[in-house]
Order: sequence, then structure tokens, then C-alpha cells
Amino acid sequence: MIRADIRVWGVKLRKQLSARLVAYLPGRQIYLRSDGNTHFFVVSTRLQVAILAGALLAVGWVTVTSANFLLRDAILENKDHTIEEMQAAYSKVTNDMRDLQLEVIERTNELEARQSYLESLAETDPFGSLSEPKPTNFGPRPSEEPEAEEPDVEEQSFPFVSATKDETAAAAQTARFRSEITARFEVLEAAQTRLAMTLTGFASVQLEYLEKQLMGTGLGVDDLVRTWDGDRLQLAAGGPFVPAPRPGLLSRTGLEIEPAFIELASRWEALLKSHESMRSLPSGNPAADYYVSSRFGRRLDPINKSSAMHYGLDMAGWPGTAILAAGDGVVSKAGQWGPYGKMIEIDHGNGFKTRYGHLRRIKVSMGEKLKRGQTVGEMGCSGRCTSTHLHYEVWFGGKVRNPLPYLKVAQNVYQNQR
Repeated sequence: MIRADIRVWGVKLRKQLSARLVAYLPGRQIYLRSDGNTHFFVVSTRLQVAILAGALLAVGWVTVTSANFLLRDAILENKDHTIEEMQAAYSKVTNDMRDLQLEVIERTNELEARQSYLESLAETDPFGSLSEPKPTNFGPRPSEEPEAEEPDVEEQSFPFVSATKDETAAAAQTARFRSEITARFEVLEAAQTRLAMTLTGFASVQLEYLEKQLMGTGLGVDDLVRTWDGDRLQLAAGGPFVPAPRPGLLSRTGLEIEPAFIELASRWEALLKSHESMRSLPSGNPAADYYVSSRFGRRLDPINKSSAMHYGLDMAGWPGTAILAAGDGVVSKAGQWGPYGKMIEIDHGNGFKTRYGHLRRIKVSMGEKLKRGQTVGEMGCSGRCTSTHLHYEVWFGGKVRNPLPYLKVAQNVYQNQR
């Protein structure tokens, strides 16, 4: 019963649909005229429905295809954008790591240069009382407790920084690594700064010691440094040239050298120069046997008995008494020299010179290199003199000095020179 009703309702619906299609799409006759002949063909309602259905199907296919094409372009564009973001994040991480690597290399080179400089100072300690500084390791990491014994630098391992797609995580990881390595570098820099301050204190103590040795001569360390001209009187020296580390290597690019190292470089340079100059100071007795017959300064002239200045020390003795070089040096004058008579002048370097006048005999020649205590002549009475003696002068910085204080400090200075 129900099936019959449905079948009847379907028949009615088809008839109504057919009636509507016929009403909207009635049969059409299309005429074609050619060469005076007329032809026509009928476009039925069914054919029109088929053509319309085909057109709708084509439009639908084009619409779906276009939508899929546009959607695919959007997806590809979104993927390209994602890839670009990932590449940018990776590039940023790579750049950060490269910058961090360059920073670590730069800081490492600076620390190595500073360590080499400090060790070179200890090696050039003129008094030989410094032991070689031990390399300072990086110390404990900031998050760790210091151990009783720190491992060597080679055993230290730095945290690994891996590239990640998450830019924020990568930046945080790089920042954490930079913070940790910077803290460990600061530990080493602080240790080196403390060592620099220790070496500065050592240099200051030694300079004070040299000042005490010079006490009475009228000279100070600053005078020795000012007239220093190098150890040019070395009798035997050589070897390959190896540039020494300089304090200029201790500063970072664009930054000034740390004050502790500036002070260290200044004090150590003064120590080396003054110590080297002390080696040039005439510390030996100029005659084998003598007594002082006339001192340095104002006196009555022994010949015309009028007030005069005596710029030397008269040392009387037997004729022929050996005259000795008061220090290592080079003969700068030898021969007859006016009122000095037969005279020898020795250049000891670093501003020091000595003169030996009124000799009976000269046993050296111009340009000859001498050692301390070497015989250079014989005591006599040539030139302007009244009796056998040696007229001994000490010169420093182009000015004549009182020789007596130099003889008084001779023993201490000689020990230092040895």
C-alpha cells in the first residue's frame, strides 16, 4: 500500500518536473540557410537539459579545480613562510654561535697573551728570586662549589650548544652558554690580575732595594732609568731574535689595558733598566794600593794656593802602582790630555764614565773592551801635579760626580752585579 502510494507520488513528481522543464525549456527549432536551401533541426527539452547539465558540471569542475589550486598555493605559501622563518631562526642561531665562537677565541688569545707576558716577566727577574708562575686554570663553574684541587684546563669541558628550530630556546641556550663561559673567563682574568699585582709589588720591593744601594751617591732609580741606553757593552752575546710579549697585547679591541698591567709594565721596565744600569756603575777600586790625599770639592789649589774646585778624588801611592778599571767598559780616551797628563777614560755604558789621570804609563788603547779590575796603567805624576797619585773622576749623565760615595757602596753594588 505504501509502495503503491510512493510510486504514484513519484509519477506525479516526474510529470510535474517534465511539465516545468517543458515550460522553461520548450523545444526549439534552429534554422540554417545556405545556398538558397533552408534546413532546421530541433533542440528538444531533453537535449537542452543535457546541455545545461553539462555546462553546470563544467562550471562546477572549474570551480573545484580553481579552489584546489588556490588552496594548494596557500598551503605552499604557508610552508615557504614557515621554511623562511626556520631558516632565519637557524641563521640567527648560527650567527650567534659564530659570534660566540669568535668571542671565545678572542678572549682565549688575550688570556694566553697575558699569561705569556706574566711568565716572561718571571723569567726575566733580574734577581732570580721568582719561580715560574703556574698556569691558572678556569676554576669552578659558577653553579658549582669550588673543589679542593682544580683540574687542568685541558680537562675542562664547556657546555654544548645545539641548534634548534625554536628561536627563543636557541637564544636562551646561547645566552646561558655565554654567561657560563664569561664567568669562567672572569675567574682566570681575576687570577691573572692578582698575579700582576703581586709581580708589581715584587718589582717595587726590588726598586726600593736598589734605591738603598744607591744611597749616598746622589743618584736614584729614576736617574738610572733616564740614562739607560741598553746593555751595549756586553762582551759576549747573541742568539736568535724572539720578540718578547708586550703589554700592548693585553688589551681587548677598542678597550684600554687594565690599570694593573699598566702599572706592572711600568714598574718592571724600571726594574730591568735600573738593574742593568747598576751593572754599569763603577764599583771597583781604581788603584791596587792607595790612600786618599785630596777629596772632591772646594780646596786650595796645590800649585797656586788659591781657592779652587776639585772635581775628582786624589789617591796617592807608590810610583808604578797598578791602576785598575773600576767596571766593565770600553776605552773612550787614552793618551796625553792637558793638565790630566797621561789619562784614560772608560765608558761603562748607561751614562757612566770614569777618568784616570796623571798616569806614568798607559797599558790600553782606544776602543779596547775591559773587564772590572783589569790593569789599565801605572800610577805616576804626569801633567799638572805635585807628587805621585791617581786623579780619579766619576761621570754620570754628562756631569762629574763625587767618587767617594761610589767607593763606599762598591761592595754592595758589586754583589748585586755578580
